[in-house]
Amino acid sequence: ADSDKDSEVRQLLISSLPGGGQTVNLANNVHIPANEVASLAYCVPRSDVRSVDLTNCGVDAQMLQQLLRHFASVDMLSLRDNKATMTGSACIELQRALVGNNALPGKEAFRLRNLKELCLYQCGLQQKDCKQLAKGFLKCLNLEVLQLNWNDVGDDNAVLLAGLLNVDSQYKLRELVLTRCEIGSRGATCLLKETARNNRVQHLGLSQNPKIDDDAGEALGILLAGERSQKCSILLNKVSIGSKGLEAAAVSVQQAVSASHLQENPHLLAVSMSESKSSSESRRMLADAMKGRSHAVINFGASRIEHGCLVDTDVKALLMSSLKNGVADLRYNLESKGVKRLQTVLEQSPDVQVSDLRLRNNQLDETSIPVLVKILDDSVGLHSLSLYDNNFSSVGLERFCHKVVEEGIYQNLRCFNIGRNPVGGQHGMTGLANWLLNDECQLQSLGLYFCNISDSDVTILFEALKSNTSLRFLDLGWNDITDDGLQQFGEMLLVNATLRYAQMQNCQGITEAGVEAVAKCMRRNRYFNTLWLGQIKALSDDVFTEKIKNGYHRCDDYGLVD
Repeated sequence: ADSDKDSEVRQLLISSLPGGGQTVNLANNVHIPANEVASLAYCVPRSDVRSVDLTNCGVDAQMLQQLLRHFASVDMLSLRDNKATMTGSACIELQRALVGNNALPGKEAFRLRNLKELCLYQCGLQQKDCKQLAKGFLKCLNLEVLQLNWNDVGDDNAVLLAGLLNVDSQYKLRELVLTRCEIGSRGATCLLKETARNNRVQHLGLSQNPKIDDDAGEALGILLAGERSQKCSILLNKVSIGSKGLEAAAVSVQQAVSASHLQENPHLLAVSMSESKSSSESRRMLADAMKGRSHAVINFGASRIEHGCLVDTDVKALLMSSLKNGVADLRYNLESKGVKRLQTVLEQSPDVQVSDLRLRNNQLDETSIPVLVKILDDSVGLHSLSLYDNNFSSVGLERFCHKVVEEGIYQNLRCFNIGRNPVGGQHGMTGLANWLLNDECQLQSLGLYFCNISDSDVTILFEALKSNTSLRFLDLGWNDITDDGLQQFGEMLLVNATLRYAQMQNCQGITEAGVEAVAKCMRRNRYFNTLWLGQIKALSDDVFTEKIKNGYHRCDDYGLVD
């Protein structure tokens, strides 16, 4: 009712979009009651609002119905990271808004008829929810971008979604992202075949769906052999299409070539297949089938097919194109042999200065350790290394840490991220502990996100941190840590005087009892700044204080990357 307050709220929530119009940002208000979030939105006039961001808001069915009714004319809607609340009735409300079947007593039905972009990334959707929503998607003739990453979509729903890519339909969908959606070869086959026929499609993301195997090879070949007049990118990273799949694709391409279907337009189709388990022979067979044709580029990581030839990736060109302000971000591109070539390039190019090397998603494991150690040893200015999302084991991490200490590299390295590698266990934590206990350790930031780390593992780590005097930031999010591990963290804080921030997002074994216990320890440590928690169902609003907060802290001050 207070007009000054409403004006303040509007300034806080509204920002202008490029090209005109406005966006309403209600993101990351998960601990504000749903009715209060809806009230905030009502402070915003609905005219000229093109985009609404409800990321991590804990939206329930009632809140969603109210907000969508208020902003029914939006072009873009994000419901990302609402995995605890988007299933069931909230999902039904969204489907009704897409279809227009939502009349209430005294209120007419409304429909999101202008919707062009919809993000449902990591909403915890099950296959029954996706089936419900698919009925709504099929009513959205204006929908251009649909992101369903990290939901249990499944093959049946993937087949339904393929209908949105049908070239003979009135749909306008140009971008469909289905990363890590439990899709197999049957669903992928339908999606790839429809994409092959539809020049309107600009991007199809099917990465991290390991159930997509060799049975999808023929459809891949049909896609590679299809006639295109517009550019399109296909992501098939971390799927299970191996040698037999590529051989089946080669046969499909050969059949199309004999029928003269391939075009000469350069690089109209870009297919990424990093971490493919295919052999060099099968890749060469596919390259031979595409000989003399330049419309497609297929990137396998350390090698690629271009102009019908299988060639090694130019690591130096890749490095120079990614290098910016000393940061070299080389993800999805190398594999072990590519890292070896990278080491040679850096050794032969002393003028190339890399201070932050990011080797994310490169299928690296313990066999790469000697080369990585050589890179670190030769590059005096290299202070930050990320091996995020590779294939290092607990034993592999121990060996790497042993080499780092043995070669004296610990004196240079300040930031190390080994997140998304299964390095939990006694070996890996012992290796890290020995590194942290070294008197000359300079490590300030340590990323251990999603590493299968348990309470018994952090016992080793926290014991080392009682003596360490360098570490400032520690990321332990998405691990198997319970109240017991959190209590050990608190006991470590009674001794440690240098740690400033810690991240334990989504450690579902943590309850309010554990938070209350660690809070007492934190009050006795005047140096420690903040413990970041978030999306832990057992926690209520009351546990969040000045030093215990909800959310994720990137901590750029200490260089945590990825």
